[in-house]
Amino acid sequence: MKKIVRLTESELVRLVNRIIKEEDDVENECEDFIDLMGYIYDSYIESMETNPDEIDPEIEFENFENEIRDILYHADQIDCKNYDDIEYNANEYTQMMFEHLGLN
Repeated sequence: MKKIVRLTESELVRLVNRIIKEEDDVENECEDFIDLMGYIYDSYIESMETNPDEIDPEIEFENFENEIRDILYHADQIDCKNYDDIEYNANEYTQMMFEHLGLN
């Protein structure tokens, strides 16, 4: 059974503004994913350069790849409009890490 709800103009405006704000928050979060991948990449590189003798390249790559995969999963779950860009950057960072670790 459908229910009719009556809203005042101010309630309707507040509801619409809240929906717009939530959409903006999701868009901002989606835009931040690419920056986050860059930060993760830089952190791994810095850590490996600081402690090169303690690095197992295959394990480092697997850990890095898992973090990138988690970002892609989250971006997909919240239906990012820029998912293709996020995925492209994920592939680029993964390839750069692969090459940096000499796994090619």
